[in-house]
Amino acid sequence: MSFINHLPSSIDHLRNKRILILGLGREGLSTYKFLSFQFPDQKFTLADEKPLSALNSETQALVKKQKNNSFFQIDKGLSNELRNMSFDYIFISPGFPPKKLSTFHFPLFTILTSNTQLFFELAQDLPVVTIGITGTKGKSTTTALIHHVLKENGLTSYLGGNIGVPPLDLLANLPEPLTLTPKFFVLELSSHQLANLSLSPDIAVIQTIKPEHLDYYDDFESYVNAKAKITKFQTDQDLLIYFAQDKLVSEIANKSAAQKIGFGAKSLLELKLTDTKLVGQHNLINMQPAIIIGRKFGLKDEQIKAAIKTFTGLPHRLEFVAEVKGVKYYNDSLATNPHATMAALAAFANQPIILITGGFDRGLDYSPLAKKILQSNVKKLILLPDTGKKIFTKLKEQKTNNKNNVSEVSSMQEAANQANRSAIDGDIVLMSPASASFNMFRDYADRGDQFKAAVKSLSA
Repeated sequence: MSFINHLPSSIDHLRNKRILILGLGREGLSTYKFLSFQFPDQKFTLADEKPLSALNSETQALVKKQKNNSFFQIDKGLSNELRNMSFDYIFISPGFPPKKLSTFHFPLFTILTSNTQLFFELAQDLPVVTIGITGTKGKSTTTALIHHVLKENGLTSYLGGNIGVPPLDLLANLPEPLTLTPKFFVLELSSHQLANLSLSPDIAVIQTIKPEHLDYYDDFESYVNAKAKITKFQTDQDLLIYFAQDKLVSEIANKSAAQKIGFGAKSLLELKLTDTKLVGQHNLINMQPAIIIGRKFGLKDEQIKAAIKTFTGLPHRLEFVAEVKGVKYYNDSLATNPHATMAALAAFANQPIILITGGFDRGLDYSPLAKKILQSNVKKLILLPDTGKKIFTKLKEQKTNNKNNVSEVSSMQEAANQANRSAIDGDIVLMSPASASFNMFRDYADRGDQFKAAVKSLSA
């Protein structure tokens, strides 16, 4: 990490403070590496739901490197020893649900913060433009498209947030000395990352918002309130770009102090989807913020259009895997909610589909998805636990389904094998789970990678 000499002095408020880092996943580890680099002699208290022995080898090595660090496991709550300790700051990783945090009873005057919050605090004093993107579906592709349009046209852009790289890690890439030329930090921001923020990005983008993460929040309203943080602290010097055809998103926009630009499904450029490498009409919506931002920073429509045409999409988002005996296989593991899978089905309208779906149960309503499946040309359903059964139940409530066209499987390899046996030339095999991945897989990427490996084994 080379950024220590030119970070703002605002980092000094953390020097010699009592700091707890709660959760040692990707963001928690990033926070610890960042802070321990800034303050190499400082003691840190670290905690995770897993025992230290169950964390990855890099985490174990870093924790053990500093002998004055303390580590605690918090399986069912704070241990008595940890509960009796006092902290000035607690850095909370996105994986800790508000429901669980409320049972921890942190000491009075403790400041709850995060990797993302500290990034925005530091960014205020740097010659950078922060662009944050949220929404229930489409935010990953929207984020990547904005970054791609900027970068392809010679502007300095860094991509991170929920899309893969923790915000503080991005600061390691800043050159020294900093110049006045703007640098763009394009961040996908999940509701978890937004929930505890007291700052908003310079440019906020909100895509459609639908029920999601209902296992994590007390109710849908709490989820929406977390999403709204992306613009809550903006001023009239900032910009909010929002999907105006979503009533809920428009309500959030109406309360914002920022300058506003709404957009719809119609493209702002003379650009057809067939001119791009993207699949699905929903990607026209995902393109619009990149067009608006490109224009704001002086790019010509021709430049923006050329960049969009070269964008290949994201791994695990309607990702073409292979064609086996005339059958095309698509990996849509990023579809972690029913609305994302509905969009994927619409992308293959009028084509025969074998749908592999189901995953971790977050308490979502699968009735709209069941209706979409019945409206689509889905010739076979291959169901993964646990929500696969719930989806099938919703199907039966709407219409009697032919059980011969439904299979339940217990692994991704078995799902691919079933699809291979049922598919004929011209079919689409779509793995779009409509659910999170945590019951069977490490994360959505692991699920997608297992599907891709299973498909490749079919042609081996």
